Amino acid sequence: KKMYNWLFSKRYWISLVILLFLTVNQYHGSSIAMFDEYVQTGQGTEYTQPVLGTPRAIRSDEWLVYTPNRLSAQYGDDAYSQYNDIMRATATPNLLAGNMFFSYASLVNPFVIAIFLLGQTFGQSVVWYGTIILTFLVSIEMCMIISRKNKLVSVMGGCIIVFSGYYQWWLGINVVGWVLGAQGAIVCGYHFIQSKKISSKLLLGIGLGIAIAYFVTSLYPAWQVPVGYLFLGILIWIVFENRNRIKCFSFWEWVILVCSFLFAISLICYYFYADIEYLKSIMTTVYPGNRISTGGEGGTLSKLFWWFYNPLFQMPGKNFINPSEGGAYITLFPIPLIVALWYLIKEKQKDILTVILLIISLFLGSYILLGWPEFLAKITLMSYSTSKRAVDILGITQVYLLIAVLSRFKPSKKVPQLVAIAIIGVVLPIYILLNLQKFPEVGVPTKYIIFLSVVFCIFSYGVMVELPKRVYTRIIICLSVFALMTGIFVHPIQKGFDAVYSKPLSYKIQEIVEVDPKAKWLAIVESIVPQQFLVANGAATINSTNVMPNLELWNTLDPTKKYNDIYNRYSHVTIELTDGETTFELLSLDSIKLNLSYNDIPKTGVTYIYTEKPLEEKDNFKCELIYNEHGGYIYKIN
Repeated sequence: KKMYNWLFSKRYWISLVILLFLTVNQYHGSSIAMFDEYVQTGQGTEYTQPVLGTPRAIRSDEWLVYTPNRLSAQYGDDAYSQYNDIMRATATPNLLAGNMFFSYASLVNPFVIAIFLLGQTFGQSVVWYGTIILTFLVSIEMCMIISRKNKLVSVMGGCIIVFSGYYQWWLGINVVGWVLGAQGAIVCGYHFIQSKKISSKLLLGIGLGIAIAYFVTSLYPAWQVPVGYLFLGILIWIVFENRNRIKCFSFWEWVILVCSFLFAISLICYYFYADIEYLKSIMTTVYPGNRISTGGEGGTLSKLFWWFYNPLFQMPGKNFINPSEGGAYITLFPIPLIVALWYLIKEKQKDILTVILLIISLFLGSYILLGWPEFLAKITLMSYSTSKRAVDILGITQVYLLIAVLSRFKPSKKVPQLVAIAIIGVVLPIYILLNLQKFPEVGVPTKYIIFLSVVFCIFSYGVMVELPKRVYTRIIICLSVFALMTGIFVHPIQKGFDAVYSKPLSYKIQEIVEVDPKAKWLAIVESIVPQQFLVANGAATINSTNVMPNLELWNTLDPTKKYNDIYNRYSHVTIELTDGETTFELLSLDSIKLNLSYNDIPKTGVTYIYTEKPLEEKDNFKCELIYNEHGGYIYKIN
């Protein structure tokens, strides 16, 4: 107990030491070792592979798009400026490369300042693990507010949130930045109210401004909109509970608070100003800008039960189709919901926070299950969210409800044992059936199903009935450990970026870029991977991932805009040379193929071509082979 209390009281200093250790060793959690599967396999140093763990191909948004784009920002005389000429081989806002614009906008995500100061290798360690560690600490603080400072339950809540399948499988591309931003804003705001020192309030005010800006600029409305409603409800509860303290604020307290919001607004406005070209472009795309949702996909509610199999997602030899979409929070749903209703109705307990969480659950649940009229979805902005995204926010609402149930009610008034057993008997088969139905692609051992069923029964029973304190404590500890094991092995521990920079091809690309930095490249390959390898090495590549459509180029190749609905989208781009006319094909929502006529190559302005097989010269196409090694070819167009 002494050790636990010491660890808890020193958690910020311990976290700082851990982050320092990880940074000095250049460790990060990117699955960038996947490049070794596609580009000159087996070439490079021993650190092309992780020090520990397994790179995940499914996390392509991170290792294939986000990380190479971030690496591309370091090249050229105008490194980390507003625009990056390497992505898409045309001016692209560097904010799209993970906030790689060294300016006032950097304060939106202060971790990236480490990249500007320490370089990519050390800096990305800070970005990766600093984000995880701070989110864990902030999640504990958030749960401390909900649980009335119950340390054990709060640590459990922190483990459930940060090591959930949902958070870990989406981590690394900023779309889950709301977890830190929204919780951080509430935590800073709450302690601003509670604190009596002006110096503390000043620091909390700065933190509040940055947290709000961090949340707003994560730019993923599908999660941001429902999250906004959840935390608005929590904010209303905090203001109501502390209304007397707020009424007694001094003049300077109000000044600091107002300045915090002005600080947040200034950061947001500057960020959007610097990113205005992207915002205008993406809002007019076919995908994702043209998407309107009204909910009504009731089947997505089953995701609340999928945590049952989440620990298997990270196990070697288990090939789930899409664990990112299957990632969920451990909520024990619907147990906390039932217990909360039991307290409020049967025992006539009054708790405003629990009531608000139940209202938010009903709000989101109705949108997901029944759907709303289009006009209602639009005026509430829920049209920006889909059922399969809103259900994730319903999930964290259930986590907060679980924290509330475990800490905010008198243990003497629990659910009767027979009722609890009956509820578990009804819910457990639903868990097993829904999980087997959702993940039929993997043969799950019967032993695992039995083990998880026992775990679920014990945890659920502990939530519902009155137990001796020692037993209750052990159940909470076991639930924390189980939550930790659900997501801790999702990411590998990777040292540096040798998976890219120790390849012979990398040396050659950078040698060419050094001599001919403004030259444009394209990759003629069947895969979408080598294009991003070129980008990571500073080669301006026209068919790198179009995080925003390069309409100037596409319209040059398609002057009649016949294929506008195909290329006007966020897209991965593959290119095949053809003797016929230039055409575009839609391969999937975010993937297109350009059949590029040899006659149209000059229109692209390309000087270098990377391919994985020899190119044939034509009467209208002449090129010179300047590199051929380990399955990689580079041609210079004459």
